Amino acid sequence: MMKVMGVEVPYSYVIGTALAVGLGAYTYEYFQVARELDKQLAQSIMHRPSIRSLSMTDQSGREFTAKQLSGRWALLDTGSLHNDCDVRGINAICRAAEAAQQRTGATITPVFLSTDPRRDKVEDLQRVAGACGHPGLVALTGDADGVMECAHLFKSQQKAQVLAAVTGDEKYKHGDDVMDASYVSSFVYLIAPNGEFAKLWPKDVSIALLSDAVARAVKE
Repeated sequence: MMKVMGVEVPYSYVIGTALAVGLGAYTYEYFQVARELDKQLAQSIMHRPSIRSLSMTDQSGREFTAKQLSGRWALLDTGSLHNDCDVRGINAICRAAEAAQQRTGATITPVFLSTDPRRDKVEDLQRVAGACGHPGLVALTGDADGVMECAHLFKSQQKAQVLAAVTGDEKYKHGDDVMDASYVSSFVYLIAPNGEFAKLWPKDVSIALLSDAVARAVKE
């Protein structure tokens, strides 16, 4: 027996209590550290690529940078104006952006980024932008490598998450190493107001489905 605060208490009780308190403190500390590590890991895995490197020429012949999209959503499509499918894709993002904006009240800017700057000149951008009939459409030509690399990285992250979840195989966690511009261009990308890639969808999805998906993503 020993006295604790003037009360006789068995040694076994004191030792048991000390162990319990010590174990509790250790367990709390362990979970705090584990939670912090999980947070860091999640931040590392979920770090989203952005369009901050964007600096190209728009359909008016002026420089256009990522700062001009800051604070608003953007629906990004890529391709060549000399490809009929890509030209139809521009019309699709314009119509989808209009419909999603009406549903959400958020400004959603359709953006077309040329991957064929050698042939896609400013006058070509003007012609296509005028035909699409969306006053907010931004059509860009110039050096798209930085944005395409980020689009590739985002696409790879999304693909890796799906494959890793379905197969449970760690080999997918790094995504694709080599960028395939044509594969990257087969998707439409939603850019968040902070410039980060937020969602992607196959380019061949219908306008109705795309606008619905964009609206739901903006509301999340």
